[in-house]
Amino acid sequence: MAHTNSEYTNPRLLAHELLEAAKADTSFMDLYLQRARELLATELDEAQYARLGDQEREIADLTTRVGTAFAERDWPLIRDLTRRATDLTRILSERSAIRTVASRVYGFDTILVDPFSPGISGLAGVSERELPALREAAVKRLERLRAADPAWADLYEVRSKALSALRLTVVSTASDDDAETQVANLEARAQTALMHRDLSQLHELSAQLLEAESRAAVATDHDAAGAGRPPVPVPVLAAPLPPHVCDSARKLGLGPYWVESEADEIRARFRPSWRATLGDPSGNTVHFTLQVPGDTEEALREAAALFMSRAFVTSAGTRYIPLCVGEDVLVEDFEESSPDAEGDARPPLLAALGLPSRRGLARSTIEKALRERGAAVVKDLGLDPREYRIVCVPADVYARLGSKLGWGRQAIWTHFDGYMASKDRKLMPLVGGDVRFGGVHDLVAVGSDYDSDRLSARFAVVQRRRFATW
Repeated sequence: MAHTNSEYTNPRLLAHELLEAAKADTSFMDLYLQRARELLATELDEAQYARLGDQEREIADLTTRVGTAFAERDWPLIRDLTRRATDLTRILSERSAIRTVASRVYGFDTILVDPFSPGISGLAGVSERELPALREAAVKRLERLRAADPAWADLYEVRSKALSALRLTVVSTASDDDAETQVANLEARAQTALMHRDLSQLHELSAQLLEAESRAAVATDHDAAGAGRPPVPVPVLAAPLPPHVCDSARKLGLGPYWVESEADEIRARFRPSWRATLGDPSGNTVHFTLQVPGDTEEALREAAALFMSRAFVTSAGTRYIPLCVGEDVLVEDFEESSPDAEGDARPPLLAALGLPSRRGLARSTIEKALRERGAAVVKDLGLDPREYRIVCVPADVYARLGSKLGWGRQAIWTHFDGYMASKDRKLMPLVGGDVRFGGVHDLVAVGSDYDSDRLSARFAVVQRRRFATW
């Protein structure tokens, strides 16, 4: 549907477009949401939106009171109550369109997954065959936003160019006789045979699956060597921060640190590899493998097993790939204390984020605070929010820095940036660092609403490109 210029400057429509842009470009989701809030507030700010919700509840209460008054045949009261209810209903009706968009903006609580990150398009609810069309639509949307919202035109242009330059894997569109489809069909038949306890049929299908998977692997290797997507870029994260930024950071309890690279050691010892396979309906088509030496400590071995069996997603929605390169960061460097220790007055960083404390916070609460206030904190530090983000400390930063600063020695978990996908594709927040389960190498996943007192938050300011996978 085409829009006129006057229509497209409507804050409601712009906010909708920004929400849609966030789905395709999740690395900048927080900024798109920030801009949507700013634009929408010119017609309906968050307080006004909340009052509309109060008015809706008032209508329900008035309706109940009308019923009571009717039973008592109190016609004057019924007249007053219905007049009030009618007025409120009219107000809500007039604001229904913008209220619908406002509910998506002010009530945003979704974990977005980058459909273009390697191997997780299925988690985003997008098949790999849909990616070219999705990219084209996103580029056009960003171009429209650039024309309609000049104040943010430079960001829209940069992100539009990045998406346009994205090289996508060419997924085969061959007939149902290709190797990939044969595997899927055989697996479906095997599942049916298992349900009916037809072990003879399952035995025959298992032999056919071995052969079909072998053919698919050959096709995969050919595809990966051909016109597939290039490997995930290794970001350069060495960027020493200027003194004035470090001074501002220290006032918030953030210390500047250089986190040493362990990439060479990891490559030599574990030989990690990301192996692309042919597309499948789930979109989970990139597999991570490691060679885990026998003398690897148990917690690290368990974490490696998780990375090889589950997909991990950063708070930016991209595939979490712990490259462990050298990195300049700002990180809260307070000493870990036992969960029973008395806390100090609320630190200034928590106050800036609007968080009551660092203990007993559910991830959903933390992410909401970071979305709504994180960019302002970064800007107050003297950094560009388009280049930096504040996040829960990433697991690989915690492990490398924590081993030197004495972290991971208490019976508490620390919130880590990102999520792990369960077998049913539910995204579960990452936590770790409990001395009972491996210290700095401890890595587990919990529910988004899990808010135990043995759970603590530690924040870090990192470069946005640490999350980039394209």
